[in-house]
Amino acid sequence: MQRPDTDRFDLTTAMEPVAPRVSRCWLDGGKIVWFSLEAIDREVIDGWVTAVEEVFKNWPADQPFLTIQDFSKCEGLALTSYIRNKGEHLASLRPELPGRNALVLRRSVVAQAVKMLLIQMNDKRRERRMFFSAQEAIEWLQAYGR
Repeated sequence: MQRPDTDRFDLTTAMEPVAPRVSRCWLDGGKIVWFSLEAIDREVIDGWVTAVEEVFKNWPADQPFLTIQDFSKCEGLALTSYIRNKGEHLASLRPELPGRNALVLRRSVVAQAVKMLLIQMNDKRRERRMFFSAQEAIEWLQAYGR
């Protein structure tokens, strides 16, 4: 998988595969975790969910949960009920953890639908926002608590 353009940021680890067509890297000294998906079929989505659940389970209670879910490389991205259900499941994990979740998508009709879904998923503990640029997503996460 091609590494995102993160030269301005502290890339703690290289992209590492964590499931078929799902990679993860750590930014900012491990304060931000970035998941990148290359497809949206059930095997990929299930692998992504398992990988995110593992990170949630092990996240320190005294650190804000800062994460990027990068779908920008997914061809034929669709907001299926399966993806929505899995996303809502992930959003419900560790409700005591404050933080932010950035979604990175390409500009599309699907992106607009995702934006509407994020508005409906109002959560006072972990804010969610959609971006078309990984750089902007990272900067937004880094600004948490400032």
